[in-house]
Amino acid sequence: MRIYNNITYGEFLREVRHDVAYALKPTVVIRAGFALIDETPGIAGSNGNRAFALGFNGSPSFVSPDTGVTPAFNWSSGFPAFTPPPFINPTVGNGQGVTIYDINSSHPGNLFQWHFNVQESFKPNWLLDVGYVGSKGTYLYSGANEPNQVDSKYLSLGSLLLGSIYSPAVVAAGFKPPYPGFTGSLAQALRPWPQYLAVSEAGGGTLAGAQNGNSTYNSLQVKLQHNFSEGLYLLASYTWQKWLTNAPGTEGAGAGAVSSQGGFEGVSARDNYNRKIEHALGPVPPQQLAIGFNYELPFGPGKPLAGSTRGIVGSFLRGWQINGILNYRQGTPLVVIANNTLPIFNDIQFPNIVSGVPQVLNHTITTPRGPNRQLYLNPAAFSQPAAFTIGNAPATLNVRGFANLNENLGLMKRFYFAGERANFEIRFEAFNAFNRHSYGNNIDYNYNDPSFGSITGVGGGRSPQIAGKIVF
Repeated sequence: MRIYNNITYGEFLREVRHDVAYALKPTVVIRAGFALIDETPGIAGSNGNRAFALGFNGSPSFVSPDTGVTPAFNWSSGFPAFTPPPFINPTVGNGQGVTIYDINSSHPGNLFQWHFNVQESFKPNWLLDVGYVGSKGTYLYSGANEPNQVDSKYLSLGSLLLGSIYSPAVVAAGFKPPYPGFTGSLAQALRPWPQYLAVSEAGGGTLAGAQNGNSTYNSLQVKLQHNFSEGLYLLASYTWQKWLTNAPGTEGAGAGAVSSQGGFEGVSARDNYNRKIEHALGPVPPQQLAIGFNYELPFGPGKPLAGSTRGIVGSFLRGWQINGILNYRQGTPLVVIANNTLPIFNDIQFPNIVSGVPQVLNHTITTPRGPNRQLYLNPAAFSQPAAFTIGNAPATLNVRGFANLNENLGLMKRFYFAGERANFEIRFEAFNAFNRHSYGNNIDYNYNDPSFGSITGVGGGRSPQIAGKIVF
């Protein structure tokens, strides 16, 4: 048995890893391990390590009245009088946007990873690896924080939120201006900071999120490998996985975000007072298979099927190789949004789900031609939320976009000369060799669009190339 421990510091505040390996028998090894990673606050997402300029500062400016002919002031007369900080004034920033320091943004993210693998070698040069890999993330950067949102409980007030704080109906309901001189709607008055139009986090974007994300990831991972022998190299890997998170795009499972779908790592705070409704499937395919191989054809001199070929025929048969990289993966979960007309200053709205109605109309679209064949999502499976209510559709649907199937294949031939001290290599390669269409998640995801549910684009197309080189 071997035990490996590792503690590192650097990009992360702390990274602790423990691994154990045990040889059950000469051809079977069991491996297990876990890692505990504390991230530097803000390291996930696009804002990187955020720096904050806290406190007050002053920048007095003194300008020459005649562009430098007369000095702005003389040192002999002393530094001109100005108002030094702190500038404690309750009206500073009123009616404007301001930045704040969210104390939760300084909390390090925690990621706990673990794995259990069984590896077996069999026959010459073959290795099979079957394992379970999981992780649990907390305090992850989510990019989904709207600190100045009106509490969603006030949606029960309905259209009263749109009225002026001084309207008779609002006054009759018992509401008063939050401070003398306030002007605006009842909704603005009910914001945590009613004096500000927008509150963003210092050092980040409009909605720089606190470390309030979490995730769980579980997967079965299988790898089959054949080290190069008898002309063959093969590496195949299969993953069956599930990722649940309210912070896609972070390190939760090492998967990329799909921010173009309107819901990830950006304006995605549907309700800042009910974060649990954003917990949904992460943007990873449930199953994916990748295969890479290289095979030297067994013809010609020195090969198993050499026969009696010599001379020109033997030279032609010798030196052929085929290779390829094959990728197959299921589609990632889809996002459906709706136009946001809620007066509580939240950032995104979702439609309602119509129970019992299939959300996908056509799983077998093969061409983008024709309006009927283009429609993928079923508009009847969704409905517009009632006025002043939040839609109940999940942040990602339980249905997915199109699978991605791709084969990149190559054929190579070597011609030897100069006593085999050199060779000329000619290679023919075809990317997307079978000319498969790629729709991905190119689907109109806005429920209020007339083209909702239809395919918006198609990729793909075979791309062949020929290359040659001399090796000596």
